Amino acid sequence: MTRTKAMFWILALTWLMCTSAGQYYAQAEEMAGYPPECVELFQGMDSDGDRQVTIEEFAVAAPTPTYAGRKMAKEQFLAKDKNGDGVITIEEFCIVKELKEGEKEPTPEEQCEEQFKKCNASGSGKLNLTEFFNCMEVKSYGSRKAIKDTFILMDKNHDEELTQEEFCAGAPELPAE
Repeated sequence: MTRTKAMFWILALTWLMCTSAGQYYAQAEEMAGYPPECVELFQGMDSDGDRQVTIEEFAVAAPTPTYAGRKMAKEQFLAKDKNGDGVITIEEFCIVKELKEGEKEPTPEEQCEEQFKKCNASGSGKLNLTEFFNCMEVKSYGSRKAIKDTFILMDKNHDEELTQEEFCAGAPELPAE
């Protein structure tokens, strides 16, 4: 390889590395302030790296790849797409709750415990299937099927009720308030 070709390739690779680093830092700055686990989940769904999740990307990332699971994913996508433009941005996906002065960010365990208490309308300390449906805001038959399948998988002792431990061990993403 001649010196000129070698110098050309060195310059090209340097330019490519600088461009990639600039894009990485711009993206990191744009996503700063959001919970890291939320950003990681969002980036995992954003398969083309354009910082927007389409309904196709969202459906592919759905935990239940069945027809009912895709139907439920579509409903969840539409609920998260606040401006109705057909894509979900990091702002729409990672809702950040404003904390009052002196208030600390709740841990995932505390968040799950709080969600369980909201879902447990009867106050029995266990969720039945109806409470689980209501909590998940089921809107269609396909969603009901996917939610029921999820409930069955989460119910480790098969007593047709979820304890807080069962709920938090396998808690699916619940709708943001």
